[in-house]
Amino acid sequence: MKSGRKAPVFAGQQVMPAVLLENVEYWEIRNLEITNDNDFSKKGSTGSQLLSGIGVRIDADQPAYNRPFHHIVIDNNYIHDVDGVYDTRHKENGGIHVSVEGTFANWDTPTYAKYVDLRITNNVIERVSRTGIRAAGHNNYVNNEGGFGITATYRYNAWNEQVYIAHNVLNDIGGDAIILRDGDGTIVEHNTASRFGNYVSGGNAIAGVWLAVSKNTILQFNEVSHGPSYNQDGCAFDFDSYLTNTIYQYNYSHDNPMGMMLLMGGNDTDVMRYNVSINDGSAFRHFSANEKTGAYIYNNLF
Repeated sequence: MKSGRKAPVFAGQQVMPAVLLENVEYWEIRNLEITNDNDFSKKGSTGSQLLSGIGVRIDADQPAYNRPFHHIVIDNNYIHDVDGVYDTRHKENGGIHVSVEGTFANWDTPTYAKYVDLRITNNVIERVSRTGIRAAGHNNYVNNEGGFGITATYRYNAWNEQVYIAHNVLNDIGGDAIILRDGDGTIVEHNTASRFGNYVSGGNAIAGVWLAVSKNTILQFNEVSHGPSYNQDGCAFDFDSYLTNTIYQYNYSHDNPMGMMLLMGGNDTDVMRYNVSINDGSAFRHFSANEKTGAYIYNNLF
């Protein structure tokens, strides 16, 4: 892809990711070519099988694994033609997906599982559904709080730490290009996403690069373009829900019919500065007035 010769990994129509790391740490996945597709003439699936290129999971139901996991690196891979489910609300299929899983029945069960030192860098991802990169959602409570799954983080402080997502190229993505969740101090930079959200229905809300349930995050030097012609959201970037101290800076959005930014409200200290929007449908598709603190929007070019 970028350097060296790849060792291809081919996978047919199967529920599990083509490459799966489960309940392990200090692993690095590098220099692979990965597909998960049994019909290259079709894009995506309307069935029930959640397919991915690379999956990383912690099974928090097992007491031995309800703890922090360290040092996962996914670098310099070529992931393409993954026929995941694209027209449902399932985001956990597509290119690269990192998660904490479990079936905790109530909020009184504490969780300690999280990722420390997670790096997703220098990958090329194209023709995948539904999501390009999603890291690293906590899905270990059956009835999660807040509607967005905030029990692990806001109640038990199990924030992922030292997460770095950078220098990835994503093209022809069925839904969202990059989704960030449940991190403290994450940096997302120098990623390029084009032609995202082109398989999902207009009522299935997506965005290019966005985050929820996160704090102290910096998203910078990313380029997002050619989003869907219509979508409930569909913008390049999104200040979504349950955010604290989020900075979008030095990003470039262009040729996105639905616009550059969604400001969903209810957050603490949203900062948008030094970004450029050219030939987008609008600067803001949604501009909420119910922030917890003032949002700081300045020195952008629209």
